[in-house]
Amino acid sequence: MSFLKIQNMKLPDFIVIGETKCGTSSFFEDLVKHPNINPSKPIDCKADYMGGKLSLDQKEIRFFDRHWAKGFDWYKNRFIDELDIITGEASPTYMYRALAMKRISQYLPNIKLIIMLRNPIDRLYSHFHHIGGIVPKWEIRYPTFETFLNKAHENDYYIIDKGIYINPVQRCFKQFQKDQIHIIRSEDFFKNPVDTYKKTIDFLGLIDFVPDKFSHLRKSGFKKSMRIKTRKDLLKFYSPYNEELYSLINRDMGWNN
Repeated sequence: MSFLKIQNMKLPDFIVIGETKCGTSSFFEDLVKHPNINPSKPIDCKADYMGGKLSLDQKEIRFFDRHWAKGFDWYKNRFIDELDIITGEASPTYMYRALAMKRISQYLPNIKLIIMLRNPIDRLYSHFHHIGGIVPKWEIRYPTFETFLNKAHENDYYIIDKGIYINPVQRCFKQFQKDQIHIIRSEDFFKNPVDTYKKTIDFLGLIDFVPDKFSHLRKSGFKKSMRIKTRKDLLKFYSPYNEELYSLINRDMGWNN
């Protein structure tokens, strides 16, 4: 195979579009271990994947929300065109952002989409502590999780809304055919990665394969469990939206505690 052939630009075959703090980084690292999947090229063009971890800008290209102004050719140049090899990316911010999904439907109408969804209560708690580790003075602004829930600034409240999955998933179903969408329950991946992996490989139309070992799941970052009353309150809040989701996808995700 010629060097020029390998360097040709192509469109991605799949995108992991969401959701944040649902295991997308670990899953994507495992996914590209398949012999017929190429990871996307990092934005700085310095390959980082050697059977281990990917650089963040190699996994999350963020073209359809953050780098849109750079143009579609810039995006296509992030993927390697190689015979019998598919390629894709994982930008878990896409699903929640209506404009990004509209752009994907216009420019990649035949794309296969992978969605990872986690119990919204656990997802929120993980996201809260994740942000606390990177945003200056977050712990001063919100000394407890309950402080955040009761006094969240309008710029921060979105992480609560991100657990209302029915709205973005319903939008996906309207913009794409159902057979283009593969939904993964994060808890299934955490407990049985082999089965989750095989189902996804089948969805992508690839030969059967299982990695020698799966990537270590990211640590949540929080040191103590959520208060029982807080969890009960959040369950009451998210439950109606969860039920709508179950009805839409014809699947009970089991997030009743």
